[in-house]
Amino acid sequence: MHSSTEKTTAATSAAQHKAMRDGLFVVTCAARTGSSMLMNLLQSHPDVMSHMEIFNPARVEGLSGVYRTRLAEEPRLEQRMRDLRKHAPAAFLYKLAFDTQGRRHAGFKWKYEELLLPMFAGARAVLLADTDIKIVHLRRRNLLRRYLSWWVANHVTGITMTRIGEKKPAVPPVLLDPVICQADFEMTLRSAEFVQHLFRKHQVLNVSYEDLTGEMAETAHAGLLEFLGISPRPLRTVIAKLADDDLAQSIANFDDLKAHFQNTPFIQYFQEA
Repeated sequence: MHSSTEKTTAATSAAQHKAMRDGLFVVTCAARTGSSMLMNLLQSHPDVMSHMEIFNPARVEGLSGVYRTRLAEEPRLEQRMRDLRKHAPAAFLYKLAFDTQGRRHAGFKWKYEELLLPMFAGARAVLLADTDIKIVHLRRRNLLRRYLSWWVANHVTGITMTRIGEKKPAVPPVLLDPVICQADFEMTLRSAEFVQHLFRKHQVLNVSYEDLTGEMAETAHAGLLEFLGISPRPLRTVIAKLADDDLAQSIANFDDLKAHFQNTPFIQYFQEA
């Protein structure tokens, strides 16, 4: 027979394990949807260990906490982490990415273009099999703003984010090819639908960049914390917006681009100008 002490210990262990399982999350999204801002918001909560992009195909980076410090101090550690990610993806996820490091919740972001890569099929399978992991599906309702942000970051500034107080790079109006722009809209929508289907067995919260940064941001933040089971608390970010809010001023061929989409569902993205 088990003693009452043994039963109590077992029950406590089970409760702790359940709490840990309830504290795991992944943010998935397209590029340039505000994911760095979102992860920074979550990291501002004392109960959350929030990592950035840990599935960069070239190297392991974006880890927070003790692992960031160790990577800076141990040059060979990154290669060992990369090997672990490749050959033992479950260990990489549960020992590193989901290590709460003394906090109650842990998670990371996994962008569509990385999530769907064949080289990460093993890690993807681990994630899909574990339906206790909560999924935050971050989207940007205005796909024109998303594409403009991507274009500027990749073809003009080379900068993906800046912090509040830092000088923002000057960005002249850019020319956007309407055919390539439309192809990007369509691909982003297809990817979002596919990812939504991929995680159909998980608990999923769909949230938009516009909600997280708009007039009802505090309400959206509260809903995010409630979904993740995190205690309510004001969230703060040090990430600043890079883009100009005025689409007509940011896009040199704005009128021609708008005319191209006049009789399509995508004309809605131009209405904010």
